[in-house]
Parts: sequence; structure tokens; C-alpha cells
Amino acid sequence: MSPHSDPAVLASAYGQLLGLLVEAPEIDAVLDKMVRLAADVVPAAAACGVTVRRDGQPFTAASTGELAATVDEIQYGTDEGPCLDALRRGTVIHVDDLTVDDRWDNYRPPAVAHGVASSLSLPLTVEGEILGR
Repeated sequence: MSPHSDPAVLASAYGQLLGLLVEAPEIDAVLDKMVRLAADVVPAAAACGVTVRRDGQPFTAASTGELAATVDEIQYGTDEGPCLDALRRGTVIHVDDLTVDDRWDNYRPPAVAHGVASSLSLPLTVEGEILGR
């Protein structure tokens, strides 16, 4: 059983996420704690970030570090990539091996140059509206 499918780990993460709402009244603090918790729950994760829309434009609301923020900026600059697809389509975007993936011709080379090998982008929805990824 992989660590991210262990029910005890997921239950603990869920409890921690609920606790974030009580502990951190500022949304920035909630998002910052959320990305760090996500990176802890997925042991292989090198970076984690949250992309949201403000005035129709995507931006990184929180990240675990420079790698996530940089790769997000590559997506925004090329107007393509897995996070933007998850945000726009409201679907999970899974990339097993970015070096052989044939999507995102402009995003892929610089992302690979920054060491991105795989990714998982999940849409964040509230009452059916996609708020972020």
C-alpha cells in the first residue's frame, strides 16, 4: 500500500485540513499550510503549489518553495500546462513522465529543464465552481 493511499494517513491529513480552518483565519495562511500538508502526505512530492484565478488571471497563491512558483510562472508565461488545464477544465491532470508527454509544447521543455519529471494537478472546487488547482 502506498503512503498516499493509507487510510490512516489520509484521515490524519483530512483532520489537519479541517483544523487549518480553525487555526488560520487568513486565507493566505490556510493555503500555505495546505500546500505544506499536501507535500507531507505525498512523500515523493518535490514541490506543491496552489494556483487560483484573480480577475480571470491565474496566480500562485501558495507554494512550498521556489520550484513550484517557478514552474507555475512558466505555465502562466506560456499559457499552457497541467495546472492551467486542471484549473480551466476542472479535471484531474496526471503526468507520469513529462519527458515523453506530448502535451504543452511550450511549457514542457523549460519545466523539464527545472527538473520536473511528473506532476498531479487537482482542481479545487466549491459548490461546483472551480476556484483553483
